Amino acid sequence: MKDIKKIRVSKEKGSLYIFSKEAQNFIEEKKWCLKVEKGYLGIGIDGILAVFKFYITPTEKDIDSELWVIVGDIPPAYLVIDRAPDAISALIVYVEEMRLWVNASFRGSSVDGLIPVNVVSNQENAEKLKKRLDFIEQKIIPIYSKDNISTVDHGEENRP
Repeated sequence: MKDIKKIRVSKEKGSLYIFSKEAQNFIEEKKWCLKVEKGYLGIGIDGILAVFKFYITPTEKDIDSELWVIVGDIPPAYLVIDRAPDAISALIVYVEEMRLWVNASFRGSSVDGLIPVNVVSNQENAEKLKKRLDFIEQKIIPIYSKDNISTVDHGEENRP
């Protein structure tokens, strides 16, 4: 994985640098996060999404000190490491959890107790998120195998 401090600075919306700042701000805004100690890019695709692993100083002992944070052209979320030992697993769990929200929103059911999503739960927003999740499942997840995932970065830094 790549230290977020080594991501090339860019002010371009959707850049991995901007995603890293969004992810760090997202986790630091949580009342149980005292501060972020370290952050690493696990998967990054400019303009689409990024999966980061953060090591934090929690405010309480029962809070995990390692978390995945997923951001991009999708609702931001954090996940515990227990269910996702690597970046691709984190992305898969993210999709699974967001699909629960989508399905509840389509049914008009309560989304309380599900992964928080930063939009109103309704059929229109569920359809928009469903399309993004379908894209991630069909186009992004198949690209990566657990055997060769260490740092996956499809940002501008790796372009000729």
